[in-house]
Amino acid sequence: MNTDIESVKVQRAEMWREIQRLKELADQKTSEAAHQSDKMNQLNANIAHVQARIEDLNRLIEARNHDLHEKMHALEETQRELARTRDHNSKLANENAANRRDHDRLQAECHDAHKELQNTEGRNTDLSHSIRDIESKLTSLEEHLHGCRRDIDIQRTAN
Repeated sequence: MNTDIESVKVQRAEMWREIQRLKELADQKTSEAAHQSDKMNQLNANIAHVQARIEDLNRLIEARNHDLHEKMHALEETQRELARTRDHNSKLANENAANRRDHDRLQAECHDAHKELQNTEGRNTDLSHSIRDIESKLTSLEEHLHGCRRDIDIQRTAN
């Protein structure tokens, strides 16, 4: 019986050691679980932070996409306005060319009219001199005629 008691004591001591080892192991596992829980909480916080950042970036992307869409629309409008302006400039250039041709034609007509005017003024000057000469001859002929009539009247009265 003593041996049985000793063997039971030995078994109990081994069980006690095993229980202590299992308690230490359980404490260690509890500590690891707490550590893992802290890590999980940190990771969840990091995930939440990253998701918030992703949401911010998505909003920023949406805003930039909207801005890009607006700028594309403005660019299209500007390109259409540029095309209209180029068409208008082309029409004005054609009008300008037509106006230049008209100007050149009118300038040639004006030059011809100026030459004709100078020729007419020259003829007028020549005719004015001729008229003055003829008028002076006419005056002298009228005076001569008047003198002849007076002589004739004097001779009639004398006869």
